[in-house]
Amino acid sequence: MLVKICKALILTLAVISSIANAKESRIGPRLQPGVPRIIDGVAVTGQWDGRWACSMQDKWYGDYHMCGCNIIDNRTVLTAGHCAPQGWPEDIELYCGEKILSEATLTSKVTNIIRHKGYSSETLNNDVALLKLQTALKFDENTNMKPVVLPENPDVCGDGELCYVYGWGVTSEGGFSAAPNLMKTDVKIVSDSECQASYAAAGIIVNPECMICAANPGKDSCQGDSGGPLICRTNVLCGTVSWGIGCARPEYPGVYAEVANFLDWIKICDGDKCMVPTGCETCC
Repeated sequence: MLVKICKALILTLAVISSIANAKESRIGPRLQPGVPRIIDGVAVTGQWDGRWACSMQDKWYGDYHMCGCNIIDNRTVLTAGHCAPQGWPEDIELYCGEKILSEATLTSKVTNIIRHKGYSSETLNNDVALLKLQTALKFDENTNMKPVVLPENPDVCGDGELCYVYGWGVTSEGGFSAAPNLMKTDVKIVSDSECQASYAAAGIIVNPECMICAANPGKDSCQGDSGGPLICRTNVLCGTVSWGIGCARPEYPGVYAEVANFLDWIKICDGDKCMVPTGCETCC
């Protein structure tokens, strides 16, 4: 009992720390089933759409949707660093291959959580983590699961590119209902200089070495979408939902961890070991 109490306290302090400088991470509050989510989004219905998205749930807190994540290979998913509890992988479960959470069954438990060693809860630099799975995922038409495409060509994620952000999170600031269905909405990549200028007015630094921004009037990711995918062109994972000020505020684009800058880190994370490449201690 003491261990569980300590765990809850640590997780609470971690969330408080991560938003101390006004950056609001988009980890979910304790979401309950409710109306559709993602701000000004549509339900994902196509069989082939969203097959790389999974719901990350914490069984100790009652199997509620906590964050999104993305299938990298049959034993690995990528999520946000601020979604990754340190020390209790056995409490994390993944639900993949279903867009409607009420119809999803347990896909795999987690055996190891590898958060980037350069992750900072204050700046949200390097806001990425890998989850290693107990059960290998099966990629076929019967499971509706498929690895996401990594951005080997950075031009795919260029300024002005039309992309889609996916998630089961809330659709408005202060919302507390999880989406029953995976949702998506369209956004466009915002230039580093424009994004930096937007947040500079609030005294907040956007690090272009770790982050990429996207926006569209009235559309955005929100709480509960953290770790979920920002997809451009043909299933290319350009970003994972990280933080913002509010949700869909016209003056503040959504901020994502820029996946292209973490390719070396993702590729060398083998099994339970993950070394940070030379030169990547701060951002890579």
